[in-house]
Amino acid sequence: MWRAFFLAASLIGGAACGSAATGGSSVPPQPRQVDTVLAIANDPSDQDSARVFRWADGTLRGADLPPLGDSLATGITYATPGEAWLSVSIGGEAQLLHSSDDGRTFEPSGVVLPVALGRSSVFHFAPGRIWAARLASVFAGSVGEVDLLTGLWSSSDDGSTWEQRYVFGVFGVNPNDFRFSRRGGRDEAYFVLAGESEPSMLLDLETGERESIETLPFSPTRYVAAGERGFVAGNVPQFPEPASPAIATARRGEAWTLLAVEGAPAPAPFLWVIDFVDELRGVTCGLRREFLESRSVVRGIGCFVTADGGATWDFRVPLEGDDLEVDDVAYAEHGEIVVAARTGVAPGGGQALLLIGREEGGDWQRRTLPGRFPTRLVRSSSATRPAP
Repeated sequence: MWRAFFLAASLIGGAACGSAATGGSSVPPQPRQVDTVLAIANDPSDQDSARVFRWADGTLRGADLPPLGDSLATGITYATPGEAWLSVSIGGEAQLLHSSDDGRTFEPSGVVLPVALGRSSVFHFAPGRIWAARLASVFAGSVGEVDLLTGLWSSSDDGSTWEQRYVFGVFGVNPNDFRFSRRGGRDEAYFVLAGESEPSMLLDLETGERESIETLPFSPTRYVAAGERGFVAGNVPQFPEPASPAIATARRGEAWTLLAVEGAPAPAPFLWVIDFVDELRGVTCGLRREFLESRSVVRGIGCFVTADGGATWDFRVPLEGDDLEVDDVAYAEHGEIVVAARTGVAPGGGQALLLIGREEGGDWQRRTLPGRFPTRLVRSSSATRPAP
């Protein structure tokens, strides 16, 4: 039944996207901006563990950081295309570093975080306001204590004072199920409440209005916004067969539309990460798992690339192997796709990797980062561009 629903949804989405493309065919193509992609990593062999790497103009270089001591890089974001912010944990306490040169160098920001935000790693810089998600240890019944995001705080005076604005449910939100974003010019937070059977939500940060993402049957994994549209990667359960990849998409005020992500030879990837550089061009990736009797075997990383907002997809294989993990993906405006992955996930070693490909296809480049911790990516065009 769901295949028929997907087919109808895909045809509707394809017709809408095709009309938009046809109507704009007489407009000369605009030159693409050149993105910088920043990657955070941690090197456990060095006391100054926090690392930032900068991929730009086909070159990977390390960013200059001040001496940090025993540190971990925990989050990174852009406030404007040339202004990046890095969250580091030093002795278990969060600090913010700032870069005004597009991620080449970072310095202490001077932002003082209150005790409640002392472990925060997720920040968002909206016009005139800083947002932070509070991380705390929460007792979750038989599971014991787990680290969850319990609410949102904000500052309207460059971090001098902070106030709590929102509280999340009974327990909180798993950090993997939370994203700050901007859709249709409004700043939002995407989240899935831990331990509750409610759908995923989008919270308008200024008004507090909540929007449920109703997409049954669908298990969401990651959210991203581009232009007026939001996109959720996920999978449709079809027991006892492997889940089928899909995405959900909507503009504000519209119903969420579920689209099949098709075109992969078996096994299809279980979608885990997603990025759209605009309303049409996007990528979503995950591990390709083959189910053999009572266990699953990883066969590699699979990605789907779309140029029409999810109506059709091209399948790519950045890396094959059976001991892999995929952590993040960034789709640069000039057409590069950067995948953060790890080898040697099983005990005994491994590497953190950046896999770099092109939207039109071809071979993938491979770059090695220090450490085995999950790598987070952010691109400069993910920030709001200043008005011309």
